Amino acid sequence: MVFNKIYVFSTGYFSDLISNELENHNIQVLAVIDSFADDCDINSNRYIPVVHPNDADKKIPIVLGISRKGDIHKENLTNMGFETVILLQEALTIYPFLFERFCQVPSWPVNDESNFDLRMITYFKALLKDKESVNVLDSILSFRKNTSPSNYVLPTSELQYFPNDIPLLKNLDYISFVDCGAFIGDSIEQLNILSKHLDIKVKSCVSFEPDPDNVLVINEKQKEALYLNLMFSYIQMVFGAIMKF
Repeated sequence: MVFNKIYVFSTGYFSDLISNELENHNIQVLAVIDSFADDCDINSNRYIPVVHPNDADKKIPIVLGISRKGDIHKENLTNMGFETVILLQEALTIYPFLFERFCQVPSWPVNDESNFDLRMITYFKALLKDKESVNVLDSILSFRKNTSPSNYVLPTSELQYFPNDIPLLKNLDYISFVDCGAFIGDSIEQLNILSKHLDIKVKSCVSFEPDPDNVLVINEKQKEALYLNLMFSYIQMVFGAIMKF
């Protein structure tokens, strides 16, 4: 369903791009939703207010301006009461002009095979052990050759940080972990579970998270005894959650 009035979630480069492109196609962006409403600015063709989630009309559809951890952001916004939360990859399908605009972004090199190193691609492909990985690589290459949405590789909600088929923690005596962008502590939670499963001690963990709402969620997790000896420090405008197990 195409919506003519909409919110965009989170400030930043892609939010600016999405807001401007929607406005250029007569989709009214009523506001950008961000927890740092007082400290944010939008680089837009017209003034678009930045509104805290608590002050937003929950009946207005909201498009995520970020793709990473989209499913978690969607769940959080839904829990806040937003009735319609649209993932970025869903928005690219609902509004095809967004997809076309994204294909012009320098970080999305498409319709250009000049940088393809076919020898290295063939070598790398031979290293892949399963058909699923080969299919993902083929889809990425197809997307770089053709801007068709059918070739767009959708992000998954599978385990992102410590996948079972990549032995990141193998042969370690202990773990010292720095989490730059702790979000709601999900990576720390997975690290804690995995370290116990592998019987590897987490010697120290320092996490940095700028969003005070997310820090509150981490604090609640401490109360639920998911973490031990959690304390917060305020460092260079960043909330740091220092955790030791």
